[in-house]
Amino acid sequence: MRQRPQDSTSALAALITGNHRCVARRGGGVVGPAAASDGSSGGRPFALVWQCESIDLSMGELFDQPQQDLYVVRVLRSEPLGRAGSAAPASAPEPMPSATVDIEAVGVREAVAAVEFGLGEFAVPIVVVLAEVGERFVRSEFAWKQSEARAFDAVRELLASSAKAAEAVCEGRLRVVGAIFDRAERRVHWLGEFPDQARYVGQPSRR
Repeated sequence: MRQRPQDSTSALAALITGNHRCVARRGGGVVGPAAASDGSSGGRPFALVWQCESIDLSMGELFDQPQQDLYVVRVLRSEPLGRAGSAAPASAPEPMPSATVDIEAVGVREAVAAVEFGLGEFAVPIVVVLAEVGERFVRSEFAWKQSEARAFDAVRELLASSAKAAEAVCEGRLRVVGAIFDRAERRVHWLGEFPDQARYVGQPSRR
């Protein structure tokens, strides 16, 4: 039985290992047992997955994790916010009685509000911003570059628009990483942190 990851390192490791199991299972390989919660999470997600486009595959299946351990934000429209703070932010979603947290955000502004809710309600230590390449897209070098750009554009919008997220990253309580979902193989390719992250995060305050 698995305990809830408490920091970004263990959370990322759980997601990476889980996706390896997903890929191996799809290919008919020998895999270890699926992740199972020991109940210590109390229905609290340990990771937030921001989908740059709605992916018709369960994130629980993709990362081989109990669905209630993942907080999923699906962005239905991905136009940029423009200058951060130029308009009133969307209201955060209400706390959900269900253990499964899966939110459809109409645009980036609502997605940022949903992320802030996840940070406050569940104290997730990691946000994975996931863009897709695969069956619905031409799998070319250009397509991969486009997917990478979508992922990092979303990371930039999040850090530029959310003081809560930027502060959590600055203080080491949160890690935000980009990733690409290869639909053909169901494999997640990890991009790491946004290269220009320091510009939006700044330096931790001394107390």
